[in-house]
Amino acid sequence: MIVQGIVVSVDTNTQVAKKDGGSYPGAELIYKNSRDGKVNTQAWHENAFKYNKPLKATLDTLKAGDAFEMEKEKDGDFWKVLSVKKVDGTTAPAQQAAAPAKQWSKPADDGKWADKAERDANGVRIVRQNALGHALNMLILTGKKTATPDDAIALAKQFEAYVFGAQVDVDKQVDNEDESINEDDIPY
Repeated sequence: MIVQGIVVSVDTNTQVAKKDGGSYPGAELIYKNSRDGKVNTQAWHENAFKYNKPLKATLDTLKAGDAFEMEKEKDGDFWKVLSVKKVDGTTAPAQQAAAPAKQWSKPADDGKWADKAERDANGVRIVRQNALGHALNMLILTGKKTATPDDAIALAKQFEAYVFGAQVDVDKQVDNEDESINEDDIPY
């Protein structure tokens, strides 16, 4: 949501009053909303500026009568300020260090969401990595001292096939040399 307004007052070093009594150190922007003409207040705790000095710098440049735009995003029950800028274009992104959790599957290069094929390929890679880790654990638990990477990969392929619902013939997949996998040897 973009809020456009005119600054009534701004103080970046004040005690902000809480709704239920008391106060906290922070900054307060009082403005007249250009859309509905109402006077509103936007407050920040002083900790909001620890990792976002540009936001505080932009607020320090605002004075009564300045036109500005503030971008907000709904985050749970609260509105989070994403940026504040003067109409002349001076901008300060808010909370830039803390990216929203929703962006985990968004590639950083072009900003497009991963398509189904990319998500499916990532899922297969995750299953394979997990299966390989469990195959290594299984080889350790069974005490196979002469295990090779090929043994681990073959066992991982069995786990992967099981996860994806394929029928696996254990004896054909793993060459157990002198040791065989006995159902009584599996710890679970």
